[in-house]
Amino acid sequence: MYIFTMKNTKVQFVIGLVLTVFFLYIAFRNVSFADLLDSLRKFNWWIAIPYLIVAWLGFYFRAVRWKYLLLPTKTFTSSRLFSPLVAGFGLNNLFPARLGEFARAYILSKNDQVPFMTGLGTVIIERLFDMLMLLALLPVALFSTEIPHDFNLSYSSFSISGAMLSTLIKQLTVFFVVLFILAFTFLIPQVRNFYEWSVTKLVFIPIKYRQLLIRLFHSFTDGLQTLKTPKTWFAVIFYSAAVWIACGASYYILVFGFDNLSMSFSQSIAVMVITCLAIILPAAPGFWGLMELGIMFGLLVLSIVPNDEIGRSQALAYAFMNHFLVYVTIVVAGLYYLWREQIKITDINQAKGNANSDDTRQDS
Repeated sequence: MYIFTMKNTKVQFVIGLVLTVFFLYIAFRNVSFADLLDSLRKFNWWIAIPYLIVAWLGFYFRAVRWKYLLLPTKTFTSSRLFSPLVAGFGLNNLFPARLGEFARAYILSKNDQVPFMTGLGTVIIERLFDMLMLLALLPVALFSTEIPHDFNLSYSSFSISGAMLSTLIKQLTVFFVVLFILAFTFLIPQVRNFYEWSVTKLVFIPIKYRQLLIRLFHSFTDGLQTLKTPKTWFAVIFYSAAVWIACGASYYILVFGFDNLSMSFSQSIAVMVITCLAIILPAAPGFWGLMELGIMFGLLVLSIVPNDEIGRSQALAYAFMNHFLVYVTIVVAGLYYLWREQIKITDINQAKGNANSDDTRQDS
């Protein structure tokens, strides 16, 4: 399926690391370190408890959703799937090339006899629903925040106006509708065959990448086949919404740990979506730099903090605590679950390599 060689992984890591350093530089560039440290010192650590409870509730909702996606293959309990899911998220924060996604599929194939490619296909469908849900939430959240049309934000060499944001919301809404329709046309065999035929005609693209794209089509389609009943559709959509509402709620709760910082629940959803869109960009494992910049931009563009040194310092302190608390807990828990599942990193890399080898043999 995926062609991820060691060379490609190293290149991705180096590019991501360079971009991470760049984004961290941008985030810290116009910030007062004294105000930043002061905000961090005054953080109310008791707030971290409800924050983490709600944030981790979102991970549990992910496990419940995964259970429904795997129903056509095997019946699982949500608690059983929680272990490989958290292990995967932990590894995604430590290793490049989304190794955690392969880890989830490998754990199920080794310990629960679920075909590796089937497990990976359900993870791809998860990502689709995550993206669609975020794009659905963004217009709703931003429309409810009442950004003035004459609004203008300048940060470093970047500038955005209220009119630009309004246009962006409309474009994202159209993109969401088109993407949703396009994704589910893959369920129609004739349409899917047309897409595959079209890819074979793209002679300007090297053949190995055309073959990769076609295999991605197949894996995506296999994942969609899990959505066979209205009950499954409803459950997957419901828990996809629950995942991101829980995440937005954790953003909202964290605000109470900082003095002179407040935002509405709809604003917290908007900041979360803006942040998630930011971390789509390439970065080193853990998304350091990108996540900080995404949260800061959200807080600034929604006028939750003023665009001055103190405001930017408060925004960065909030962004750092938001990132740090989840990062540490998910990495520690992920490594624990990986140990409990008796899985080694070398095992995952070998399974990934075997999948690539099988695809190569099938194509020859």
